[in-house]
Amino acid sequence: MVYATVSVEIREGITVIRVLPQRVFLKTSEQFREEIIQVLDGDALKVIIDLSRVNMMNSAGLGVLILARDKMLKRGGTLVVCGLLNMMREIFTRMHLDNYFKLYTDCETALTDLRRV
Repeated sequence: MVYATVSVEIREGITVIRVLPQRVFLKTSEQFREEIIQVLDGDALKVIIDLSRVNMMNSAGLGVLILARDKMLKRGGTLVVCGLLNMMREIFTRMHLDNYFKLYTDCETALTDLRRV
């Protein structure tokens, strides 16, 4: 399923959300939030957010990721992030989000790990 800011694929019971825009800023962050919440309102228990296309995200976009993780934890699920480009990795490190999210270099590695859970 493809939305304006994300595409969603279910792979072996794991929901993979690919963020589509290269930049998640004011113009796209509200729609990004709505679409992520809509996807997570389903019954997914294992979610991967793939940021491999994203090279910049503002605080509102980062807040959506935090909201998504918290929502998943409350239902007993897991949410991980994969595919951080250099700039996004730096942002995650500076904001200490690398301690908050389990990070994977790519989607395949994340899928392999989540299949074991």
